[in-house]
Amino acid sequence: MKNYGERHITPLEILNTMTEKEMRKEYSRLRKVASGRLRTLKNSEIGMRSGTWRRYIDEFPSARGKSRAEVAHRLSNVYYFLSLQESSVTGLKKIRDSFVETMHDSGYTWINKDNYYDFIEFMDTVKSYYDTVTYDSDRAVDVFDVMTEAGFSADDLKGDFDWWFENYRKIKSKPIEAGMTYEEFKKYVEGKNE
Repeated sequence: MKNYGERHITPLEILNTMTEKEMRKEYSRLRKVASGRLRTLKNSEIGMRSGTWRRYIDEFPSARGKSRAEVAHRLSNVYYFLSLQESSVTGLKKIRDSFVETMHDSGYTWINKDNYYDFIEFMDTVKSYYDTVTYDSDRAVDVFDVMTEAGFSADDLKGDFDWWFENYRKIKSKPIEAGMTYEEFKKYVEGKNE
């Protein structure tokens, strides 16, 4: 793979630096690499929990019969995917371990490798429910910003996490009603409001 460093290579850059034959050959080679990584992710617990393979499983179709510009676009996408830390099991483990270490350093010692994805899913659910700022790549910053602004302590967060974990299946099966407070939502999920 041509080394472009940490930055994303654009389709225009590819069009300006590679012949169509080189692009097709490189795309075919990297498509195989990406497909192998996706298979590995799908067959590993950490890969399945991350959802990376689901997001990318259909991203690298054959370039047969596609225009030069379309091949450049697909090659740009596969370069991007392969540059992501989350495109490999090792990368996912590094992301998880770094997050857990950051949380421990900040007093959230109950978050560990075993409950990492449950915690991330909980935070995603809370964040989407309250329609707050979009997540960026640094989940730890989001967790601290949201929870600190709301006045939550590590114990508060742990209690809510435990409640969410115990009620996860009920939460998934019930539609969320607009305008509910957190306490109303908890009662609704627990069936105390019906």
